[in-house]
Amino acid sequence: MLEEQQSTVILGDEFDQALKERLLNVLAGMNALNVALNECLLAGSQEIQRTVFHVDGRMVTVEAETYIGLQITGPTDLIVRIFDAVRL
Repeated sequence: MLEEQQSTVILGDEFDQALKERLLNVLAGMNALNVALNECLLAGSQEIQRTVFHVDGRMVTVEAETYIGLQITGPTDLIVRIFDAVRL
Protein backbone atom coordinates (compact mmCIF):
# COMPACT_ATOMS: atom_id res chain seq x y z
CA MET A 1 0.00 0.00 0.00
CA LEU A 2 1.37 3.41 -0.96
CA GLU A 3 1.59 6.15 1.63
CA GLU A 4 -0.11 9.42 0.83
CA GLN A 5 2.13 12.38 0.17
CA GLN A 6 2.13 14.71 3.17
CA SER A 7 2.36 18.49 3.07
CA THR A 8 2.68 21.30 5.59
CA VAL A 9 1.32 24.77 4.93
CA ILE A 10 1.79 27.83 7.12
CA LEU A 11 -1.50 29.72 7.10
CA GLY A 12 -0.33 32.85 8.94
CA ASP A 13 0.63 34.16 12.34
CA GLU A 14 0.10 31.90 15.34
CA PHE A 15 -1.52 34.74 17.29
CA ASP A 16 -4.11 35.58 14.60
CA GLN A 17 -7.37 34.67 16.36
CA ALA A 18 -9.55 35.42 13.32
CA LEU A 19 -7.43 33.01 11.25
CA LYS A 20 -7.72 30.30 13.92
CA GLU A 21 -11.49 30.75 13.98
CA ARG A 22 -11.72 30.50 10.17
CA LEU A 23 -9.62 27.32 10.25
CA LEU A 24 -11.78 25.76 12.97
CA ASN A 25 -14.95 26.72 11.07
CA VAL A 26 -13.58 25.11 7.89
CA LEU A 27 -12.69 21.94 9.81
CA ALA A 28 -16.14 21.87 11.43
CA GLY A 29 -17.72 22.24 7.98
CA MET A 30 -15.71 19.19 6.88
CA ASN A 31 -17.03 17.21 9.89
CA ALA A 32 -13.53 16.98 11.36
CA LEU A 33 -13.23 15.05 14.61
CA ASN A 34 -10.74 16.15 17.26
CA VAL A 35 -9.00 12.83 18.00
CA ALA A 36 -6.07 13.84 20.18
CA LEU A 37 -5.81 15.87 23.31
CA ASN A 38 -4.68 19.40 22.69
CA GLU A 39 -0.99 19.64 23.54
CA CYS A 40 0.71 22.77 24.75
CA LEU A 41 4.49 22.55 24.93
CA LEU A 42 6.95 25.16 26.17
CA ALA A 43 10.59 25.23 25.08
CA GLY A 44 12.41 28.35 26.20
CA SER A 45 10.62 31.30 24.63
CA GLN A 46 8.69 29.09 22.19
CA GLU A 47 5.20 27.76 22.73
CA ILE A 48 3.71 25.01 20.58
CA GLN A 49 0.02 24.12 20.58
CA ARG A 50 -0.89 20.96 18.69
CA THR A 51 -4.29 19.44 17.89
CA VAL A 52 -4.99 16.40 15.71
CA PHE A 53 -8.17 15.98 13.67
CA HIS A 54 -9.57 13.20 11.49
CA VAL A 55 -11.05 14.55 8.28
CA ASP A 56 -12.55 12.08 5.81
CA GLY A 57 -10.79 9.28 7.73
CA ARG A 58 -7.37 10.92 7.41
CA MET A 59 -5.24 12.71 9.98
CA VAL A 60 -4.61 16.47 9.92
CA THR A 61 -2.37 18.13 12.51
CA VAL A 62 -2.83 21.79 13.40
CA GLU A 63 0.07 23.51 15.14
CA ALA A 64 0.51 27.06 16.39
CA GLU A 65 4.17 27.67 17.11
CA THR A 66 5.90 30.86 18.21
CA TYR A 67 8.12 32.29 15.45
CA ILE A 68 6.74 29.72 12.94
CA GLY A 69 3.01 30.45 12.71
CA LEU A 70 -0.24 28.55 12.37
CA GLN A 71 0.37 25.47 10.24
CA ILE A 72 -1.51 22.43 9.05
CA THR A 73 0.02 19.08 8.09
CA GLY A 74 -1.59 16.09 6.41
CA PRO A 75 -2.34 14.47 3.05
CA THR A 76 -1.53 16.98 0.30
CA ASP A 77 -4.93 16.97 -1.41
CA LEU A 78 -6.71 17.51 1.91
CA ILE A 79 -4.32 20.27 2.99
CA VAL A 80 -4.91 22.07 -0.33
CA ARG A 81 -8.71 21.87 0.21
CA ILE A 82 -8.40 23.24 3.75
CA PHE A 83 -5.96 25.97 2.69
CA ASP A 84 -8.23 27.11 -0.15
CA ALA A 85 -11.30 27.19 2.11
CA VAL A 86 -9.52 29.16 4.85
CA ARG A 87 -8.20 31.71 2.35
CA LEU A 88 -11.66 32.46 0.83
